[in-house]
Amino acid sequence: VKSGSGMFAVYSVSVTDANSNSWSIKRRFRHFEELHRRLKEYPQYSLHLPPKHFLSSGLEVSVVRERCNLLDIYLKNLLQIPTVSSCIEVWDFLSVDSQTYIFTDSLSVIQALSGEQFPFS
Repeated sequence: VKSGSGMFAVYSVSVTDANSNSWSIKRRFRHFEELHRRLKEYPQYSLHLPPKHFLSSGLEVSVVRERCNLLDIYLKNLLQIPTVSSCIEVWDFLSVDSQTYIFTDSLSVIQALSGEQFPFS
């Protein structure tokens, strides 16, 4: 995605709740970092985010695909921790109406990864 401040990857997350309601959200890696920072306050939380790629821009298709897979695993593991997965920080992150995890710049998509979606339940 291209914005006024440069280019960055946007990750599309498909969410399905316990009542089989489904929706899709879009998050930047920095949003995952913010969630991770907030969740560190919970003693039961011990997950790690995928690393940033300092030797690349992080926008190569192979890097974005690898990070998609790792973020999929991260979110699935996160949702397996009952005391953490039920907290407001996680539900805000997964919400379409989140006021915390929003894009502040107008965005234009410049490349999609062949329409792949990664479902979370």
